[in-house]
Amino acid sequence: MVTESERWRQWLDNATVPAPASDTRRRPPRRPTTSTTTPAGRTRRGLGRRVLVGGVAAIAVITAVGVGVGLSHRSGGTGSTGRPYTIVTTTAAAPGPTTVASTTVAPSFCTPGRIGAAVVSNTGGDRATGEGAIAEYEYRYFARRDPAAVMEITDGGPGVPGPAQVADGIASIPATAPWCVSTTPAGDNRFETAVRYQPAPSAAPVSWLMVITVAPGDGGYRVVRIEDKPA
Repeated sequence: MVTESERWRQWLDNATVPAPASDTRRRPPRRPTTSTTTPAGRTRRGLGRRVLVGGVAAIAVITAVGVGVGLSHRSGGTGSTGRPYTIVTTTAAAPGPTTVASTTVAPSFCTPGRIGAAVVSNTGGDRATGEGAIAEYEYRYFARRDPAAVMEITDGGPGVPGPAQVADGIASIPATAPWCVSTTPAGDNRFETAVRYQPAPSAAPVSWLMVITVAPGDGGYRVVRIEDKPA
């Protein structure tokens, strides 16, 4: 004979088992099942497993909701959107080649001054010295472009070009051509002289190598002889 306690146990395990006659409580309706036949082998352990799985799922849902709420209130530093990161909706343009401004400065065609024993100039000179007289001769030739002024620095003798030859030489050189002269003492008032100029920006410089002899005279040193010097 089935005792009342056994009926209660069966009623708890199986919804199709009627409640004991002595039950006077209102039992909440159970979720209807898809079958009126209880699967074979169903036990309290199966019910316990379902309760356990259901509980874990509920915890997972609550956790996910909590995380979602936390993210929705997290300050992302992206304005008023409240997102923790920026959502990119456009395609960024591919970076082009970086253009770096050139800082290279072209060297000066002539830097006046003294380099060891040599004197470099493109600004003329003082006739108180041999180097100064030669620098002044070339300045009047290239800068002033005045044949008469050039001849004033010479003794007018056979060792130097005459006025016509000087005039032809000046006319063959562009007025804007940069130029430079360097003189180095060679003894006995003689100076190894290098003159160079650039006839055009894209042209190679032209160089003249000479040995110039000077002598003291009225107003200072004068050019008395100009000789070509083999390269």
